[in-house]
Amino acid sequence: MSGAARASIVIPAHDEERVIGRTLNAALAGTAPHEYETVVVCNGTTDATPRIAAAFDGVRVVEIATPSKTAALNAGDAAVSAFPRVYLDADVVLGPGALEAVVTALEAGHPAAAPRPVFDTTGLSLPCRAYYAIRSRLGYVRHHVIGAGVYAVSAEGRARFGAFPDVIADDGWVYAHFDHAERVNPPGATFTVHPPRTLRSLYRRQVRIVAGNQQLAALGHRVEAPRPTWRDIVRSEPRLMPAAVVYVTVTVAARAHARLRARRGDHGWNRDETSRGVVGTEAGR
Repeated sequence: MSGAARASIVIPAHDEERVIGRTLNAALAGTAPHEYETVVVCNGTTDATPRIAAAFDGVRVVEIATPSKTAALNAGDAAVSAFPRVYLDADVVLGPGALEAVVTALEAGHPAAAPRPVFDTTGLSLPCRAYYAIRSRLGYVRHHVIGAGVYAVSAEGRARFGAFPDVIADDGWVYAHFDHAERVNPPGATFTVHPPRTLRSLYRRQVRIVAGNQQLAALGHRVEAPRPTWRDIVRSEPRLMPAAVVYVTVTVAARAHARLRARRGDHGWNRDETSRGVVGTEAGR
């Protein structure tokens, strides 16, 4: 490699052969080989994810036996050196120019940055579309969001915390280390979220999210919920009341379910498979 990398990209991946090619193609589009120190950390992987990722020019694959996202994030941190540092889920599709915009914001002095999420509701069931009609309008999603699949920090921002702890919500852990004004979403920078396609999968994912937030709260880290809330959304758009009923029902039930799981000591990982359709895996630039 000639010269220092501009930034690092750490991608934890557990059996992501269906989506890792799509993610890398989107992230590295328009970049020069080795411009970004890119590492895919395959954790407990048994499929072709390592082979597919290694086919991309400039991408390094690290394999660990433990099927743990936070263990993969720590292994990725140990494998790279450049800052700023971007942490990217293996099923996330960055929009055109999103990586450039986020890294530029961090280079300008912001300690934490991320593109804004865009929810692709194509093919979702009616209840799922209703749920995301509300979720996509929430303050957490619209204002200075850090997480939901991608976040990035400067060297100063990364110094706010040590190794990633064994938590469900690594993004919430990072989010809680920065004030609202310190988290920036560069204008026009987006990434695509492929939500669960069925109500059952959506519910299971929401239970995991709630459990992650409850775990962070127990550790003294609360994820703030800036306005608008679902109530604010319905007041401004009364036509969304039916969607709000779905959203609130899922949210309340998930909170109760997450509390029950916590009392039982069940901290298993619920992964949605419905959003991981068969997509192209070939390497490209």
